[in-house]
Parts: sequence; C-alpha cells; structure tokens
Amino acid sequence: MDLALALADAGYVVAAPAHAGDNFEDSSGLSSPNVWGNRNQELRGTIDYVLSSWPGRSHIDPTRIGAFGFSAGGFTVLTAVGGHPDLRIIPSHCATRPEFVCNVLRAANSPLVKDNAKAVDGFAADNRIRAVVLAAPGLGFTFSKGGLTNVAVPVQLWTGENDSVTPHASNGAIIQGELGEHVVVVALGQVHRAEQLQGVEHRGDVAAPEPLLDVAREVVDDATEPLVDGLADPPRGAAEVLTLQ
Repeated sequence: MDLALALADAGYVVAAPAHAGDNFEDSSGLSSPNVWGNRNQELRGTIDYVLSSWPGRSHIDPTRIGAFGFSAGGFTVLTAVGGHPDLRIIPSHCATRPEFVCNVLRAANSPLVKDNAKAVDGFAADNRIRAVVLAAPGLGFTFSKGGLTNVAVPVQLWTGENDSVTPHASNGAIIQGELGEHVVVVALGQVHRAEQLQGVEHRGDVAAPEPLLDVAREVVDDATEPLVDGLADPPRGAAEVLTLQ
C-alpha cells in the first residue's frame, strides 16, 4: 500500500484489487486449483471497472495503462500481458526445489502441488496493459517452457539477492531468461531491463516505495507505449487508491 500511495501522490491513478480468497485477510481460495487464474480475471476486471464505471474515469487515458506486481502479483501481471504458465510443473519443482509457495500450497491442501496435478488454464492477456514492472515475482519457474513467448510489452524486473521467499534462481532468473533476446528483438524492438538489488530480501526492501516510484517513472519515460496515466498537476497529500473487493 505504501507504493500505491506514493504513486497516487505522484499523480497516477492507482487501482489495487483485493484478490478474493488470496489476500492478507483471507487465504481460503488457496485450496482451489483456479486461484491463480482468478487473479488474472480480477486484474482484468479491475481495469474494466476503472475505465467504464469509476466516477473519475475521465482522468484516465486508456492507451497509457500499466501494471505493477509484487511477489504473486508479479506472476499475475505476467499472465495479463501474455504469459502462459504451466502449473503442472509445480509438483516436481516443489519435490526437488521447495520454496515458500510450495509450503503455502501444501498447507492449503491445494491440488496444484499433488503429483496428479492437471493443467489449469483461465489466463488471458489484456492488450490494454502497455508496460509492466515486476518486483520479486513468484512462480517464475512455471514459465520455464516458453511460457513468456507471447509477452510483447516492456518489462522491468527487480529481484533481491537474498530473497528466500521467491529465490532469484527459480523465479526472476527464469523470467529474465525466457524474455530473452528473441522477445526483445522480434516482439518488442527494445530491451527488457532486469535489476538485482544486492543484500535485499523479499519484503520491504525490494518493494520500497521510493526506488520503485523512480522505476515506474522511468518506464513511463522509456516505453514506446508508456505507463498509465498522470493527472495534470495532482495535489500533493491528496492521494487516493482504489481498493476493489
């Protein structure tokens, strides 16, 4: 929320969906095989609402929409710009290289972590999103078999050197590798940027508002189709963040 407020105070319209059954107050949805697909749908639904029903929608330029995602939000944002994860990888990955998400899914008795896990879809791209910033994204290993081939927007990736929750090797490094030169040259014509913050862990540091506010501004300036949308001369201290249930 600190980052959302910082962006809003800087003049951006910020909408933050509270994912049903997968938020800091309610984790009941983690037992569903569709939990990650639901996140994708809720992100797209949030954009629908802000553009069509929110009273302040006249302030928004629909050609300048971007998305920021931290941790599981980074995964969600990638699926909304063309990423197609293979969730059948989860059981074998968790058996050989267990990490935080494995423990979460096991605790929820999720079918996604069982050996007979089936393919789960429900992920759709939203071409209204023109650029993304990822901070310590999770479930990166599910994109390891060409799952990011269709990502055709500028991506900026930030990971933490000491992140034990979403380790760089199995998350950020895979995302960076899958984006690769082919996507840069053929799909984008410009470079995806990746940064690793030395000595940084999962929470707090990698999602600190000031550096990521600078990142968001840089993506706005550098992207061929920039990030969403500034209000003209926003009043400082009057920030508002839409939290959509």
